[in-house]
This record gives sequence, C-alpha cells and structure tokens, in this order.
Amino acid sequence: MLVNIAFVPRLMWDGRFSAPSGDPFDNSQGFAFPMPEGETAFPANHPGIPHLLVAQAHIPPTELPEMAGFTGTSAQPAVSFVGKQLLRRSLFSGGRGAGAMLTSTDLFDDGHGQAVPAPDENGFRNAQIRDAVTANINAIAEYRERFGALYQSVADGGPITYLMVAQALAEFQISLTFADAPVDAFARGDDAALTEAERRGAVVYFGKGKCAACHAAGGESNEMFSDFRNHRVGGPPLAPEYGPGLGNVQFAGEGAMEDFGAEHSTGDEAHRYMFRTAPLRNVAVQPAFFHNGAFTTLEAAIRHHLDVEHSLRGYDPAANGVAADLRVLSPPREPILARGIDPLLATGITLSDGEFADLLAFVRDALLDPRATPGNLCGLVPASVPSGMTVGTFQGC
Repeated sequence: MLVNIAFVPRLMWDGRFSAPSGDPFDNSQGFAFPMPEGETAFPANHPGIPHLLVAQAHIPPTELPEMAGFTGTSAQPAVSFVGKQLLRRSLFSGGRGAGAMLTSTDLFDDGHGQAVPAPDENGFRNAQIRDAVTANINAIAEYRERFGALYQSVADGGPITYLMVAQALAEFQISLTFADAPVDAFARGDDAALTEAERRGAVVYFGKGKCAACHAAGGESNEMFSDFRNHRVGGPPLAPEYGPGLGNVQFAGEGAMEDFGAEHSTGDEAHRYMFRTAPLRNVAVQPAFFHNGAFTTLEAAIRHHLDVEHSLRGYDPAANGVAADLRVLSPPREPILARGIDPLLATGITLSDGEFADLLAFVRDALLDPRATPGNLCGLVPASVPSGMTVGTFQGC
C-alpha cells in the first residue's frame, strides 16, 4: 500500500494528514495535521519538510495501538484530554459526553519493553515518544555512523534528530514509485499497450461505470486514479474483538461497535461512515480492499459499487474470505444506509457481464506496473538492521 504514496496529497483512510495545496511535493501552505501537531508543527516553506511524507513520518511511532505499545501506561495517572484528542475519547466511549473516557487500555500493559512516556497536561505524548525514539537511535553506533555520512552535524558529534529520521523514512517511501503501467504506455501513444478487453474496460471506467468520478485520473489525483476525498460508499463494517490477543482499538457508537470513519478526526457528524477514495494503481497485487479489508477479491470490491444497498445488506464476511478473528459490527448495516450513500452510487449502476469483465480487466491489468510485484519488492528487505532487531518476514519473500 506504500507503492506510489509519494503522489498522495491526503494520507490515511480519512485523509486527515494533508497538503492544503493539493500537491504533496508543495509545502508552500505547510501540511495540515490534527492535534497535537496541528497547524504549527509543519509550517509553510519549512526547509526540512519539503514533502507531506516527511511530516507524516512523525506520527506512526506515537500511536499506542500501532507502534508505541502500552507498556507503563497502567502506572500513569488519568488526564483530561482537549481538542481532537478529547473528541476521540468521547466518540470511542459511545458518545456518552465530553468527559467520558475510553475503556481502560491498561489491560494491554504487559510490563515488557521500554515504558511509554507519560502524557503532558493536555493528554498528549507525541513529542515525548519521539524524543525517546531518537534517544534509542542515538545510542546505536551504526545508526550514528550512517546518519553521520549524510548529516554533517551528526558527524561533528551532534544528535540524530527525529526530523532526520522522518526525512530518511520519507526518502525510502518516495523511492517506492512504480507507476509505469500499460495505461501509461497507451497514453504515450503505444496503441498496442492495451488489449481489446482493456480498451473496452477503459470506456466503461470513464463512462457508464462512473468510476472516474471518484477514482479520478486528472487534476489533484496526480494520475493515481483517486480524488483522495471522503465518500460514503457503504463499505461493510468489520472490527476485531477487543482485548489482549485480539484487537487493541475500541470503536465508537453504542456498545463501542461502529467505525465512524472521517468523523473521528473532523468531529463533524456529517462525515460519519465516510472514507477516502483509494488509489487504484497496482490494485491487482493487493490482498484486500476497502478501509478494513472487507473484500478480498478485486471483483467483489468492484461489484459492491454497482448495488451498494444490496451488497451491504447481504454481506457475509466468511464468504468474502475475511479472517475468522474479525466480525461484522452490530448494528452492522442500517445506520450506514440511513446516513445516505454517495449520490453517484445511490441509484445503482447496471453493467452487462461483458462490460463488467472488461472493466475488471482494465482496473486489474491496465493499471499494474509489473515492477510492483512481491518478487521485485522483496529485494528491498535488508538482511539486518543496525539495532539488531529481527527483520520481519514478508509474505511472498
């Protein structure tokens, strides 16, 4: 999913990390993030943050469910959260008021590893976590040697900063650019680049199928086949069971059973169940589709758009190859339909079997850069890392 991410102007499934200019390479308006980073952490024309990915790389280590972990949190006092963080607490507690708190995450504190820093008086710990990360990196001689080869200040004995780490992460991600597919060769004038089925599928894609209305190829899409905006397309709701060994994210709504989508970050109830349009380049090698992997075949994911109400009401996670440790949320479907499906899809789209087959061929094959395959990407996995930690084993490698 990181392939071609360099061209994405709105990151995350709700687009909450964004380039206001619409161009991730343009920092003339800075980069917009929720609190605690907010509007000041990544300001306009910052010389060290020329790309949205440099800003975004500051965030993952700070997320307790994603990377930071919960070690030590059970020993820390409860705090009052403000701003977006208070909003998230209220949403995830079932909307029981601004003072309502998450069901305790202390149950995930297993006592192993380095303790997560305590939050500040506003309930945030992002900066403290980044400081701990850079302290760990600075303590590893090989990292100091490698960063010192690129940054004179480190070579002179100064510290590796988190901005340097973020720049390195962004450069790696930007290198994962694989956007030379048959459709690009065809656009350059190679009439033989697309098969007859793919050509017919392109006609459906840009016409009767209405695909390009959201999975755009022009303008701010950066030719990634997405408008990168939030839409309500009735994706089936899924969530793991909550608890140790299961899932460590509590959901929203009554009984903490609903994924509110973009509302989590905007605080606007009108954005409930809305998610960012996914880019379509190289989808042929994706193992799952939609924000939660509700569909495990491209055919099923496309077919959902043709009759959203029927697909959502009849959705069966087992039949769609969803792992057994996921389940459909309850109430699973009616609240989403009650909010209204995007007008483009609300009345349904009728395609013949032939038209659907052609559309599938176009999306699956014409948008695939053959370099974006496991066999090629596996060569990027290092044999070892300076920390001495075990390098992950990637599927297909």
